[in-house]
Amino acid sequence: MNYELIRGWHAALNSDEYTQGRDALERVAHGKTTSCCLGVLCRVAIAQGLDLNVILPDEDNPKGKVKFGKKCSYSTIPNEVVTMLFGDDAGIVTDGKNPYLRMSDHDVDDQQSCTDLNDGGIHDFSSIATCIKRTWPEAFGEPPYPQPKA
Repeated sequence: MNYELIRGWHAALNSDEYTQGRDALERVAHGKTTSCCLGVLCRVAIAQGLDLNVILPDEDNPKGKVKFGKKCSYSTIPNEVVTMLFGDDAGIVTDGKNPYLRMSDHDVDDQQSCTDLNDGGIHDFSSIATCIKRTWPEAFGEPPYPQPKA
């Protein structure tokens, strides 16, 4: 588990550097850039030294979706970022490559995927950052919560 990346992601979501968008990791349209929480994770991974392929939109991509990684995805986090974040930690609850975050301090089974949190229109970046801290409190020097039930 890469706690430095988790802390950087948490800080970036709490900053004013990124504008929340939906349905794409990152979108550039009409001179404005928006990102989903996983797009912010990609940008933080790059800032922390990950050599990640980034393809900016052009005339062949009229919806302005930025593509990340070797497989040039605009909707899921690339394997390179997943590997940087999770390493070989098999205890992480994910849906494919979509991390699940804890919604509650008390109910470890109350979790939602990052995509659902971001794209559902209810949770802003600050709320998602709170869920990140709940999911990985040890990254912030706090004791870990119990693991979810299998």
